[in-house]
Amino acid sequence: MKINNYKVVVVTGFENRFSMELYASGICNEVSKFDNNNLYFFKYKLFTKIQFKKNLFFRLLFYFEKYVISLLKSLIVFKEYDIIHIADQSYGFLLLLKFVLPKKIFVITVHDLIPIYYSSIIGKKEVINNSIAYRGSIYCTLFADSIIFPSIFTMNIYKKLYESTSKLFVIPHGVQIGTFNEDENINNHLLCSKFNSKIVKIGIVDGERYKNPEKCIELVASFRRKFDSVHVYVMGRGSHLIRNILGHYDLLDKATFYFDMNELDLNNYYNTIDLLIFFSEVEGLGQPLIEAFSRGIPVLASNIPVFQEISNNLYRLYPLDGDSDTIVDDFLSHANTHEFITSIRNVKRLSNNYKWSVSAKKFRKFYLNILSG
Repeated sequence: MKINNYKVVVVTGFENRFSMELYASGICNEVSKFDNNNLYFFKYKLFTKIQFKKNLFFRLLFYFEKYVISLLKSLIVFKEYDIIHIADQSYGFLLLLKFVLPKKIFVITVHDLIPIYYSSIIGKKEVINNSIAYRGSIYCTLFADSIIFPSIFTMNIYKKLYESTSKLFVIPHGVQIGTFNEDENINNHLLCSKFNSKIVKIGIVDGERYKNPEKCIELVASFRRKFDSVHVYVMGRGSHLIRNILGHYDLLDKATFYFDMNELDLNNYYNTIDLLIFFSEVEGLGQPLIEAFSRGIPVLASNIPVFQEISNNLYRLYPLDGDSDTIVDDFLSHANTHEFITSIRNVKRLSNNYKWSVSAKKFRKFYLNILSG
């Protein structure tokens, strides 16, 4: 079946989900480069006015916009598109759209593992807040025609939900890959990795508890005991949780927060740090790991399955329950070896598999396949 033209609408949800905005923009901008004659993209934000607040009036207003106004908008906007790709975690809205637009092809991207299998993955009894809502949301994906996952590991976790795995696909998030000269960049970070300086600049990632902020900052504190000075560069909004932990270790005055980052800010962030500590308990993909790898920046990362998948077991990862001082000692000792630099070069090359240009080709092929039946 030859497809002369087709239209895809990529739907994002909440205004403050910057990562989802980048994801949707990446699909719209990059895929169009490969098929600018036959592909028509439109990025559409469902909710733009009302932010969720605890006040009852704002809650009612929020849900009215979410389930009434957005549905009416969708009837007008989406009817001319062949594929409706929901790129945010607004999965519940799928049920309404499916009911109103039954002949459209619905695609959903499941970005992470948090909604349903959090406790079983990391062996903890407690489940994150709003887990019932998250569970209900994720079950809505059963009504999608196709489901995209960012990693093989994520797909394998979720596939037990689905009777058929034929509608499940793995297309990694495209990420902004570093554009520096490979040898020069890695050699510069070789000097950083030897940590001859008395000051070390460490990047960490803010987020929910699954990103393991306590352990990350405990590792930062271990570095501080070995250097005259440590400065922390926090990628994220600077939540109360991360600030409280930094305060507990007397590191808050040594912290700089990066939030609402654009692509230039992202490059500046990675140009600033000497290494990244990314010790999550669970991730759907783990974009900061790929971003750092692509720039030849050393990463002290946890030994979780998706990080093994990204690094193809070519980079040393550390156990979640490991002693922080022991981990840092091993990292510093390993950082002085030729094996360490070789591993950084290897994962830098692997990071090219996650460039937007690579993901875009996969998206284009995916859209054409589902349209052709």
